[in-house]
Amino acid sequence: MESEAFFQEKVYLTPKDLSKHIDTIDEILLNKVKERLEQKCSPHGYVLPGTLEMITRSAGMVDSGRFSGDWAFLVKAKGKVLHPPEGTSVDVEVIKNNKMGIYAVYENAIRIMIPRDLHLGDEEFDQLRVGDRIRVEIQKSRFQLRDPFIVSVGLFRGRSGSVAHSVPVNTIPNLKTVEVQPDTIAEEQTEEETESEAAESDAESEEKEEEAEE
Repeated sequence: MESEAFFQEKVYLTPKDLSKHIDTIDEILLNKVKERLEQKCSPHGYVLPGTLEMITRSAGMVDSGRFSGDWAFLVKAKGKVLHPPEGTSVDVEVIKNNKMGIYAVYENAIRIMIPRDLHLGDEEFDQLRVGDRIRVEIQKSRFQLRDPFIVSVGLFRGRSGSVAHSVPVNTIPNLKTVEVQPDTIAEEQTEEETESEAAESDAESEEKEEEAEE
């Protein structure tokens, strides 16, 4: 959602600007660019305050046909911007809660509306109050050049920081694994076979004795 953007602006210095005590012209130009772009929406998104840096500038020129005494400079700068794509999740604080829904602000740059009509029957949504921290999934956003903020519509995705915990199988108490060795199975089978043969031999001996007595 936060990215780096590049800007090219034509900045004018007036005789009044040059009459002040200045250290460098670059400082004046950068301040003018900041006043024009920062904390406003640009074609790239909302420009975060304190992030603009000058890359290059041209030499001062006087526009033909203008007799104001202003000097024009072509300034190239870069800075950080916010432009939320659809599906972005953010943690925000509930600022307003009314019959229309919930209103929240992210970084003083994105004003998010969570409509109540999209959460009918959601008890957790109905219990939210001003000051609660929630997670919102941004759906649609719009802004125009020089707007002081981005307007977005979002969906409630639960309270911020709520995570469902699962218990690993190996941590459940009294859960033991019984291993049966092949040799043990073979020994048990051999003992069973020996006992069966002995029983058959005893039965045959008893039958022979009964026949001899008859």
